[in-house]
Amino acid sequence: DYYCDWSSDVCSSDLNSATSSETGVATTTALVAGAQTTTIDGVASITITSQHAFPTELPSKIVPATSSQNTAATEDEDTTLISILFDNSLPWPWMVQNSDASGQILFYTPLVLATALGIDSAAITTVSLAAYEPATFDGDASQILTLWLGHIPTQYVDALQAMISAANSPLYSQSGIQAQVANAINPTFDVKAY
Repeated sequence: DYYCDWSSDVCSSDLNSATSSETGVATTTALVAGAQTTTIDGVASITITSQHAFPTELPSKIVPATSSQNTAATEDEDTTLISILFDNSLPWPWMVQNSDASGQILFYTPLVLATALGIDSAAITTVSLAAYEPATFDGDASQILTLWLGHIPTQYVDALQAMISAANSPLYSQSGIQAQVANAINPTFDVKAY
């Protein structure tokens, strides 16, 4: 079970523009659509004039309706919020449209992580699935990726990052659905990035 948060500003950037408040003589030159350089008293700055909006027809996150997992992990002061980015085999629009798929990712990701780390899955808590806009996002919803957010014991964060980066780690030697979930993880994404 899940419910969708239909507000579009939760996971998308709220950066609409950036400007300099310095005074002096200004010269403005357009670089590319959406950006321009301004030189004020010989100092150049870049101004972002627009960006692509997050598609309004998509929620920005999916949260478990009822957690069957142990919520003690979020209450434990020795946990860290981590993020796991999935590759384009699990695109966000597909996750939103397929409750079975999103439900499986919500359920199996903690099991995948716990199995790899050799810890009880009750030590890992799911927070949500979230939309992730890559730097190359141009407004096409199919480019939006899926991000799993959850808490794990702090002492395992670095080990998990190392496992994600190593193709021969225990993370990738699981079987069944857990192997499928593990193999969809983006190995270059920093778990502490979010």
